[in-house]
Amino acid sequence: MYMMKASFLPLISPCCLCGRKCGAERMAGQIGYCGAGEKAVIYQQFIHCGEEIELSPAFIVNMSGCNLHCPTCSERIHWTSATRVWCGEAEEYAEKMVPRLEKANIRSFEWIGGEPSIYFPFVYEATRLMKRLLHKKLPFYLNTNGYYASELTPYLTEMMDGFVFDLKASRGCAQTIVGPAPDYYDIVCDNIKAASQSACHLIVRHLVMPGHVDCCTKPCVDWLHQNVPKARLNLMTTFQNFNGCDGYPFELSEDDMARLKALGLL
Repeated sequence: MYMMKASFLPLISPCCLCGRKCGAERMAGQIGYCGAGEKAVIYQQFIHCGEEIELSPAFIVNMSGCNLHCPTCSERIHWTSATRVWCGEAEEYAEKMVPRLEKANIRSFEWIGGEPSIYFPFVYEATRLMKRLLHKKLPFYLNTNGYYASELTPYLTEMMDGFVFDLKASRGCAQTIVGPAPDYYDIVCDNIKAASQSACHLIVRHLVMPGHVDCCTKPCVDWLHQNVPKARLNLMTTFQNFNGCDGYPFELSEDDMARLKALGLL
C-alpha cells in the first residue's frame, strides 16, 4: 500500500491513484506505469511569470513522471534527464519551502508535472503543512492532466484552492493524442465536473492540436461551456512539435487557424 503516516488520510492503494490502475506496489519498490516509485521526486522549481494572469507570478514545482504518454510532450525529456532537486518526505519539504515562500513575491503555488496527482499523498500532506506554517495567505493549485482516480476528488478539493486542468482530446482521438489511456476523456471530464462543484477556482486549458480542430477542439470547448460554464477556459494555439514527432507539423497551419476563426473560437 502507498500510504501516508498521517491518520487523517485514508490508506491509498496504488490502484486508486489514477485511471490506469496499474496496481504497482510502490512501497515494495515497484515502479508504476507513470515512472513513480516510493518517494516523490521534484526535478525543477522556480518562479514563473507565464501562467494565467490570475496565477502569475507563480511558484512552480515540477514533479517527475506521468500517467499519460503524449507523443508530442515537451516536458518528458526534462524529467527523464534533469537532476533531482528533491526526493523525500512531505514534512521536511514543507519546512524547507516555507521560508522561501514567505519571502517570494508570488501570487500562487502550483504543483505541476509530469503529473502531480501520482504523488497524491505527498502533495496533500506538503500542502497541508505549508498552509499551516505560512504567515501569509497563498492559494495552492493542482496543475493536472485530470487522469486521476475519482476517489481523490474529496481530498483534493478540500486541500487545494484551485485546479488547472488540461483537457487534451476528445473521446475519439485520445489514443492518438495522449497515448493508450483507458477511458481518458470520460475520466478527465468527470474530474473537471466534480472539481467545478467545489469552491475551488477552476482553469481548464485546451491546446489545439494540428488537424484536430473539428474532432477535438470544438467538442471539448462545447462540453466545457455546457457542463462547467464558470470555469476559466484557456484555448491555446501555441502547439510546437518540439520532439520532431512523426505525423505532426512544427506548428498549427493557416488552415487550422482559419477553421478556429470560422467556428468563432478565436
